[in-house]
Amino acid sequence: EKEAEQDSTEPMRFQYKTLSADFRILDAAAKETTNPANGDARRILLLTFKALRKDGIINLLDFASDTYVLLSRARVLEPYMETILSSNAEKALERAHLKKYKPDYLSDVPKSRLQY
Repeated sequence: EKEAEQDSTEPMRFQYKTLSADFRILDAAAKETTNPANGDARRILLLTFKALRKDGIINLLDFASDTYVLLSRARVLEPYMETILSSNAEKALERAHLKKYKPDYLSDVPKSRLQY
């Protein structure tokens, strides 16, 4: 699976279907509902994903494969900001591109999360 192939410095990618099939996650969601038998656990998981997307914590990277990325500080936000703020001549082209075309995955990230 995609999750198993990642190294520790790349952004964490995962698929909703993988998480929604994990009994530990469904069990945790079921504990937050009064009626787990009627599908409320899956509804809680879906609403949680929606809230995490809205708050800029995760981003839908690829609709076709249902792949998300965790917008962590160390693996996504800091590398982006370091490139933007760098005076390194070798990163000039990348920096110019990122300044002109802000990555879609940053659209819902609050500006306060980009300050460090």
